[in-house]
Amino acid sequence: MRIAGEERVAWTTGILIGIGETREERVDSLFAIRDLHERYGHIQEVIVQNFRVKEDIAMRHKDEPSVFEMLRTIATARLTAGALDEHQAPPNLTPDAHGAYLLAGITTGAASRP
Repeated sequence: MRIAGEERVAWTTGILIGIGETREERVDSLFAIRDLHERYGHIQEVIVQNFRVKEDIAMRHKDEPSVFEMLRTIATARLTAGALDEHQAPPNLTPDAHGAYLLAGITTGAASRP
């Protein structure tokens, strides 16, 4: 991401939650994204994506993050964003909760368009 910033390449990035990271690691990652954007101005959007269990993966016995954890992480992303104002969460991964994600601070994606 740093090299993309140095080269002035627009970049979409994000974090995947529910794969064993701590809340502190999530915040550290969000601050790192913010810092890169503040230095280079190249981050277009930040995606907060929730891990989903699939039968054919090594983590198939792990728990998926709760809607509450997604809401907490989206809100944290907004609070740590600085000048970065585009945030997204994939609507297809939790369609029943995606409306609440709008309240937590997502700004892009089909669910947030009028």
